[in-house]
Amino acid sequence: MNGTRSEFSAALEGVFDLTGAFTRAQWASILNVPQDEIARWLKDSELAFPSPETLRRVLRIAREIRDSLPSDARRLVDDFIALLRRPVGEIARHAPWNRAKTLEHYMVSATRKAFLELLDTLEPANQEKVLAAASGIARAERDKEEEKDA
Repeated sequence: MNGTRSEFSAALEGVFDLTGAFTRAQWASILNVPQDEIARWLKDSELAFPSPETLRRVLRIAREIRDSLPSDARRLVDDFIALLRRPVGEIARHAPWNRAKTLEHYMVSATRKAFLELLDTLEPANQEKVLAAASGIARAERDKEEEKDA
């Protein structure tokens, strides 16, 4: 991070303002948040961060519009997407989600929480079955990634 703004707020500004895809008012409407909330995100306000769901919407929209943008604006979208994979501590300050490894992890935190709440409604034997199945899927995905990297 530089001394004035986090890389996260700068990258978010790139997507919101510098791509020229939408006005700040349009982004606020699309994301269903007040414009002043977006302004606080971009200023690294200690009390303002996009929710996991909102950040996931920003990512989805950025991916949808990417190919229709000029090359310099596409780079801003690509930089934002790449940033989501970096450790939170390197790219964001005042983060309430600083326990997440990356912003991608943060974005799935609400889904994970809902999954665990739903899992708790099952009998323990069924919980084990669900967890075993999920673990198998996760291992298979990890193995595929390791094979690609080899």
